Amino acid sequence: MPIEQGGIVALLLKYKVFAYLASFAGAVLIAMTRPPQTRKELFYHAAAAMLASYLFGDVSVAILDNWLSLTRSELIVPVYGLIGAMGWGIAGGLSSFSTKFAKDPIQAVKDVKDLV
Repeated sequence: MPIEQGGIVALLLKYKVFAYLASFAGAVLIAMTRPPQTRKELFYHAAAAMLASYLFGDVSVAILDNWLSLTRSELIVPVYGLIGAMGWGIAGGLSSFSTKFAKDPIQAVKDVKDLV
């Protein structure tokens, strides 16, 4: 397909580039609330957001496709964005817990029990 007929856009849609960019955008929104402390933490959180979108994005879209009266293409970008944001949030929570656990394991476990 020539570039004039939208070949690049078709290629980007085929490999879900827009969906993964949405997952990254969702992760950035969550990162504004609690920014990562180091570059290593930033990389791990971003990788967790992308991995969560890769693993759970298609399944979530398929489940929501049955319940909502939207087309599948309308669901992909927002669902991947939400999954990416949740992946970043989970990675941030685990990172925060491991930091607290390294300093004072007993208090960290008590804090988790208080949440539950």
